[in-house]
Amino acid sequence: MQQRRNNILLRLFSIFIFPLIFSSASFATNIDFGSRIVNAADRNLTSEIASMIDASYNLDAEGNFATTALMRASYKGHVRIVKLLLEAGAKTDLRDIGGATALHFASRQNHIHIVKLLIKHEAKINIQDNEGWTALMRAANSKNTEIAKLLIDNNA
Repeated sequence: MQQRRNNILLRLFSIFIFPLIFSSASFATNIDFGSRIVNAADRNLTSEIASMIDASYNLDAEGNFATTALMRASYKGHVRIVKLLLEAGAKTDLRDIGGATALHFASRQNHIHIVKLLIKHEAKINIQDNEGWTALMRAANSKNTEIAKLLIDNNA
């Protein structure tokens, strides 16, 4: 019973609260993710990311909300950081507490160059987030036909 209650609360959080937090303007600029690499990716600090890669820093370290540097860079459209992280071996299919991957974020935010990079680095296209949405559904909901077509062309 307790597990079912927790699952329902997590689902409600991921559907209603999580999107509100991530869509607020202050969140996009002022949050501390609790992880040095996630904060650097969020703030587009390319040289800091490069230094962490050189120092063998854990590229997949999770910050608050189980967010990774690749997710934040994908969400914010920081192509150079995404490229650095992918070339250094960051995992493409890790999921945040809402079940979203970097591909979900890039698709939702209409960052086609990042979607292409993630596909090139073998991101799984048909992963569903906690709401049951795939990256294709996020792209369609954002009215981005170019990303939707790209995902369909890659077996979405």
